[in-house]
Amino acid sequence: MLPCLLWCVWGQRNQLFHNGKHRDAAVILNWVENYVCSYRSAQHKRNTQALIPGHSNSVKQWQAPLPGSFKMNVDALLLSNNHGMGVGAVIRYFAGQVAHVCRSAKKRLIV
Repeated sequence: MLPCLLWCVWGQRNQLFHNGKHRDAAVILNWVENYVCSYRSAQHKRNTQALIPGHSNSVKQWQAPLPGSFKMNVDALLLSNNHGMGVGAVIRYFAGQVAHVCRSAKKRLIV
């Protein structure tokens, strides 16, 4: 939990320094608790899936695209308690160098 708290405090420092935005300590702690809880829940689900017969939990090696082309990898997260979602993408050249990275996060979804 401490690494997550330090990460969030550093992010808050950057928000305050660069954007003038401030969040109360209680809000930061609540966010950290929710984040760690979601992470642990995801790890539990992942470990449980490994026990299901016929279910492969292996990690696939990234493969470069054909020469002269790009490859985009995308990942998304939707928190089960409907408190937010995030999307991230990485675009790489055929030799593996990163061309562009982007991400977006939204809080408190209304579905």
